[in-house]
Amino acid sequence: MMPQATAALGDPKASLSVAALRSSAPQRPYAMRHSTARLQAINSMKSTLQSNLNQLRGLAAERDRKFREYGPQQGAVRFKPHALVSSRRYTIDMIKQGISAAQSMSELSVLDRDIRDIRNKVKDDISFIDRMKKRQS
Repeated sequence: MMPQATAALGDPKASLSVAALRSSAPQRPYAMRHSTARLQAINSMKSTLQSNLNQLRGLAAERDRKFREYGPQQGAVRFKPHALVSSRRYTIDMIKQGISAAQSMSELSVLDRDIRDIRNKVKDDISFIDRMKKRQS
């Protein structure tokens, strides 16, 4: 007997069958479920990148503060901090706009590389300033 037919006869086990459970669950097309999951993943990645961008801004502010504290440069060794641009010449503001406009994980992945590129430059500047301070002392 088919599950629907036994359910009509009042069989309590029929309500536990896979076919009965599937028919009672709300149905959405596979493509819609897929796109919903995709959008959730993209939005999650966007949120993560926005957070990383905010941390980068804080790190850049720390670098600028340390550079000012280092004071006027005298002697043979002079330096200035790296510009806050990625190897693709994207600024922090351009990356922020790119995150907002991104429609795919691949676009966000490229922007993540830009953030990491700038972060590495800022960290290099901070470590260089710290080494120069030690030499002054």
